Amino acid sequence: MTWLPLSQLNETEHSWRIQGDTVQFGGTGTYRKLRGCDPATFEVFAEPGCLIARDRNHVYHGADLLSAVQRDSFTHLGEGYWRDADAIYCEYETALRPLKGSDTATFRHLGEGYAADRTQAYYGGSKIQSANPLALRLLHGLYAADGDTVFFDGKPLKGSDPQTWREAAGEAGKHSFSHDAKHVYYCERKLPRADAATWQHLHDTFSKDSKHVYKTNRILTDANPAEWDTAKAATHAAEEAARRAENSDKMSELLKNLWQNGQTE
Repeated sequence: MTWLPLSQLNETEHSWRIQGDTVQFGGTGTYRKLRGCDPATFEVFAEPGCLIARDRNHVYHGADLLSAVQRDSFTHLGEGYWRDADAIYCEYETALRPLKGSDTATFRHLGEGYAADRTQAYYGGSKIQSANPLALRLLHGLYAADGDTVFFDGKPLKGSDPQTWREAAGEAGKHSFSHDAKHVYYCERKLPRADAATWQHLHDTFSKDSKHVYKTNRILTDANPAEWDTAKAATHAAEEAARRAENSDKMSELLKNLWQNGQTE
């Protein structure tokens, strides 16, 4: 992506406007003036969801002037990560903040929210305390690994072996199942007492091994794995979805009635 003036963007693609000799930001519902901003040189970083902008002198996040950021050396590293000559930054929903203690000389953006420098690993701008930053590498999607552990969404898969770990194939992988030689995981959570050698995905978040049936990472205590196959798991998933839809409809009706009663009182 690149920097573009407002004149080259659709009004639905950003929350700034130029009013006379001022630039204003209205992402919070009320327009606020950008302090010290030059409308003639104002431009935004044209990436969906990004609130970074600049003029010839300053960098802004929304309506906030980032006085500590060096405008001329400020560059995008990838996703929410940025840098200038002195610091690494991460854009959160409401602010652009420096990564305290980060090393600009060795910082590397790995992708999917992961990053590292010589002393610390990061996910989404937060430190991964248990990761080896020098060995951290992106695997696939939300998975990363160092020499000792696999991570999902920045969280360690406890007991995992990066050498034998694999994301589950097909639909199982889409539902965030993975395994190594000894363990099976749903997201970052280990399936208790699961036998990796006999484990198989059934449907949606249902799976089984030779002794247990699982829903996500929970054992279904009354379920006999010999009686469960893909069709049965699909039936249970459909029944659960129907119950959720019914409960949602009931809640919507309840809230509607409460609102109507409040209007008439």
